Amino acid sequence: MYRPGNAFRIVTLSYLLGISENRLFTELPLHTGYLWFCGLDFNRPFPDRTILVKARKFWHNHGLLFDEIMYEIVRQCVKAGLVKGDYWLPTALLSRHRQR
Repeated sequence: MYRPGNAFRIVTLSYLLGISENRLFTELPLHTGYLWFCGLDFNRPFPDRTILVKARKFWHNHGLLFDEIMYEIVRQCVKAGLVKGDYWLPTALLSRHRQR
């Protein structure tokens, strides 16, 4: 069984790489670094894509938990000077980032 943290890391990696989750699931088993980041390894069965559906349902039932975590990550990156924070692309639609 995979914990919600694994699914969150998979979705986050998809955002960071700028690729679709379908493509990520194709490439994920090929990259040790990706597996490490997602809390997975070569010795365990690989997760099914349905874990993301289940995770989204879990996050939806808990309000805007995922969005709040992503905004906090971006806020910390802007504060640390890792990114400018001029734009925010949460759903692949370009929008002006507003400071929270």
